[in-house]
Amino acid sequence: MGSDLRLTGLASGMDWQPIVDKLLELEAIPKKRLESQKAENEAKVSDLGVLKSQLDSLKSAATALQDESLFHARSVRIKTANSGLSATATTGALTGEFKIKVESLASSTEISSKNRTSSRLANSINLSDKLSDLPLHAPITAGTFTISGKTYNISSTEITLQDLMDQINATTGGVDGVNPEGDSTGVTISYDSASDKMLLNSGISEDDSQNLLVLGSTTDTSNFLQSMKFFGQPESGQIYSKYSLGSIDMTVSLANANFASAFSGLSSGFGNFFIGEGEGAVRIDYDVNNDSLASVINRVNDSSANVFMYYDPVGDRFVVRNERTGTLGIVMHESEDWDTISSANRGSGNILSLMGLAAPKSISEEYDSADLANYQKGDFVTISADGTYWQALQDSPTEAPDPDSNQWLQVIQGVVRSMGSEIGANSSVRVNDGELVYSNKSDFSAAEHGYEGITFNISQVSLGATISFQVSKDASAAKGAIDKLVEEFNDAQDYISSLTTVSQDGDNVTSSRFTGNQEISRLGSELRRQFFGKSTPHSESGTTVDNSNLTVSTNNASNDEINNIATQLGLDNSDDGYVIKVLNQDPTGEVGYFEWDGTSWSSITPSFSTYRMTNVGLDFSVGSNNIKVKDSSLLLEELENNPEKVFALFSESLVEDAYDSITQTNRNYQGITQSLNDYINNFLTGDSDSGYKGAYQAFLDSIESQNERIDEKIINIDKYLESREKILSDGFMRMEEMQSKMDSQMQTLEGAFNNKKK
Repeated sequence: MGSDLRLTGLASGMDWQPIVDKLLELEAIPKKRLESQKAENEAKVSDLGVLKSQLDSLKSAATALQDESLFHARSVRIKTANSGLSATATTGALTGEFKIKVESLASSTEISSKNRTSSRLANSINLSDKLSDLPLHAPITAGTFTISGKTYNISSTEITLQDLMDQINATTGGVDGVNPEGDSTGVTISYDSASDKMLLNSGISEDDSQNLLVLGSTTDTSNFLQSMKFFGQPESGQIYSKYSLGSIDMTVSLANANFASAFSGLSSGFGNFFIGEGEGAVRIDYDVNNDSLASVINRVNDSSANVFMYYDPVGDRFVVRNERTGTLGIVMHESEDWDTISSANRGSGNILSLMGLAAPKSISEEYDSADLANYQKGDFVTISADGTYWQALQDSPTEAPDPDSNQWLQVIQGVVRSMGSEIGANSSVRVNDGELVYSNKSDFSAAEHGYEGITFNISQVSLGATISFQVSKDASAAKGAIDKLVEEFNDAQDYISSLTTVSQDGDNVTSSRFTGNQEISRLGSELRRQFFGKSTPHSESGTTVDNSNLTVSTNNASNDEINNIATQLGLDNSDDGYVIKVLNQDPTGEVGYFEWDGTSWSSITPSFSTYRMTNVGLDFSVGSNNIKVKDSSLLLEELENNPEKVFALFSESLVEDAYDSITQTNRNYQGITQSLNDYINNFLTGDSDSGYKGAYQAFLDSIESQNERIDEKIINIDKYLESREKILSDGFMRMEEMQSKMDSQMQTLEGAFNNKKK
């Protein structure tokens, strides 16, 4: 019949496919029940995942509270306003008030070429050089400049300095130099090669207060006058450049940097020097043909030598300063053989000498007392009789070289060392009017003042100032951690309640997914029990209170020690009931308790009590597993006054099988958070040693197993429905085929009867 019969009712006229679908739908009802059950199981898995997240958050809050440093935190308050003092106190630091008087402030050792020589380090300028080639720290720019109202124009910096000077000094109207007034006087410019300075001569007496040299104008566009270092108020007579003009060029190669003397002692242009001595010395290499002064200085400043070097082009001086403050010296050398501690520290070249810092490697001029007045600052001499070398520290010294003289410095060839006058200073303070306390920096810690955990900095404090600061217990961090634990505990309890609660709205009663589940229902009360703890105190626990008034180390069998204490304290009849705890009672060596009866001591059994959550202002809500903070001020008070007890209450580590003198038994004890975490871990993951997988994991495994069975049943039902559909469809198809055959036979019969009638 072919596939045409798949068109239902083609032969019979009856659409039987909906009948098949309806029958299959009825037979698929068990599958829908299974799918609904699986969806419910997956919702339970989701709920359990949220429960685990809640319990993990509770564990984290509990674990955070086990940090003992929270209970010994400190806060610092500077009592002197705007003092510049900064102070910190670490966990457990001594509390109290500290008064700081600043006696001296730390400074850094700084060696300078100016302290050693008055000679120029840079070459003087050459009048024949082009303006653009002059070794000035501020190159001359083209433009206009004005002298006493007369303006000159530098159209090109390719002219020489002499050419420009000639223009200024040119004779106009019979007068040499600038002559804006047209009178008999003119302003001339000249160069003093000895001082490397320019000189402007007004041609007017220095006593003339009316005719003054006025340099520059608001319309000037060239920096010529500034480059020649003419500064200051208008003057009469003569004006010199404020500073020498020649400067060392920091941007070109060292060989062309305009040092006053030549490089020597190099190997193919390479040299090196050392900062420090011995194993810790830092080597600095340079290439005079390729390195600039700037690159060498950067190399020094970027090294581990802990010094800062710079060149001052205005003052023509080199300075090396310690990065650290305090009485720390500086040693640099370029000697081949001075550093005997490390044979590898062999210098070469003479850059430190050219910088005016180190003594030259060769000093041959013999000291001559007859020539004493002719020595200049920076001159070097040797006294061959004792093999010493000296540098004059002033012009025309009046004293012979001697270690006790301030006019001479004993030097080592190729070496520079900080002089006494260059050594930095230590900071010094008095703490609470005590002895002077020193530091080679601005910070003072326990290493300097002896107060463990307390540090203060005086770098911004005025010399001679007195500042006070208060170190106090800081309960805020511990309180915040306890508040977080309470919050997470209550969140977990609320969620557990939502999983097991039964609600009623009129006649409608609604159950939650885990209503009736004993493990989940019991979880909330178990968490409460772990938080509340056991009612019996443990004598060795930090939460045990023995109600003693005083604790002493030892006492002999005759009670001599505690009798002395009674005398010292003046105990009498009014002190009846005063209790002393003895940590080592002779002869037993055990803890003993003694009570004062008004006249003497008697041994007693102490009355113990437990430090509980109610002692810190916490309690459980009525008819609920939730915790409430009944008295936050009590919590803060206990954190400040009894931080050790609060820590023990919440976080005391597990102690197993410890003897308890109260119950006369061996038992375990631990803090609240330890118990909570143990229980939560057991609930979530079980115990690998015993093989117990935990209620949470057991739930998940059970649900997973159920879902696997449901999936198998659904697969089987699907197979059955597929087979059933085929059976029903095939049956109706056979009906269609039979109907088709019957229709065909009927047509044949009708045709035969119709032919016979004819």
